[in-house]
Amino acid sequence: MRVKEIEIFEVIVPVNIEAVYSEEYLTGPYSAPEEKPPFYEIPKYIFKVYTSDGLVGFGESLRGISIESVREGVRGLKGVEIDDLNLNDLPINEDLYIGLEAAIFDIVGKQHGMPVYKLLGGAYRKSVYVNFWTHRRTPEDLAKRAIIAKNKGFDGIKIKCKLGDPMVERAKAVEEAVGPDFYLILDPNERFYNPAETIKLMRKLERFNILLLESPVPQWNLDWYALLRRKLDVPIAIHVSQMSPRAKGKYQVIEAIKKEAIDYLNISGGLVEFVKLAAIAEAAGIQVWHGSGVDLGILDASYVHAAAATPNCTLPSDIVGNFIREDDLIKEPLKFEGGRVKVPDKPGLGVELDEKALEKYTVQKIDI
Repeated sequence: MRVKEIEIFEVIVPVNIEAVYSEEYLTGPYSAPEEKPPFYEIPKYIFKVYTSDGLVGFGESLRGISIESVREGVRGLKGVEIDDLNLNDLPINEDLYIGLEAAIFDIVGKQHGMPVYKLLGGAYRKSVYVNFWTHRRTPEDLAKRAIIAKNKGFDGIKIKCKLGDPMVERAKAVEEAVGPDFYLILDPNERFYNPAETIKLMRKLERFNILLLESPVPQWNLDWYALLRRKLDVPIAIHVSQMSPRAKGKYQVIEAIKKEAIDYLNISGGLVEFVKLAAIAEAAGIQVWHGSGVDLGILDASYVHAAAATPNCTLPSDIVGNFIREDDLIKEPLKFEGGRVKVPDKPGLGVELDEKALEKYTVQKIDI
């Protein structure tokens, strides 16, 4: 069975801005979002991969990939014999790997009549623990989002933040709105800048329910992370991303374990890479969760399969794109209930592309 044809669609699916930021962080004195352009305006690419046996696999790229690299990668995959394919040898560049890998797994799962999690070794759970998510907010707005999250059955909310934000006021507002058992995950994207400022701030937050602190300071300095673990009671995590070379991600995890720099690990990336990196963490007794790039339904489905097939993926994962986007481009949305998402059990990824939605949000169809 060969890859016969690949269709590529450049899409931009708008978000509900109110579900992402407080208005003050867009136009007011707090400063606008730092992404230029903001993440929700950066295109994604949807792939339909056709085989010589009549199967179709669906894939979705990460954001920020150039059209030239997409064309080049797709040309390299066309004509490949899927039955003899070693995924480690896919003739595509790193940035594109995750999207076409999902499509190949979708095809092979459909070919053998089994869901992707079985191709990864089998499921450890039928539903995956997830968190609610938001970007930077005023304390009042964050409390409102926390109420929405709790009413939907979530145990906590992950928030983007940076040094200088009203962190104590945020934590207090959430506690008053939904109670002390509702947790916060703080994700400053390295914007607490240094250990001294981080320790000073986290000491002020000690009495609140902070589940973990992710990537507070620059990740190139794992000695700083080891220091923070010694000084703070809150668990510390780093984020290893597929957008870095795969080998770099592997060695960063190993180095963090050797330096005793982390309690937990956030892993973003494709199906194979997630399982590999999580296995390294498991050997060291470290729990992980699945990161994301606030994605659409196809990638989110692949994340659910990978998380289900990973024994130590027990922390709330960032499968959150559906909370804020107008559409996820799949016919039947992933099913969320009680702060968990059900693992699809149909062959392949278990989701089907919504052709009408694809047409609506397509910016252009890419010629190879």
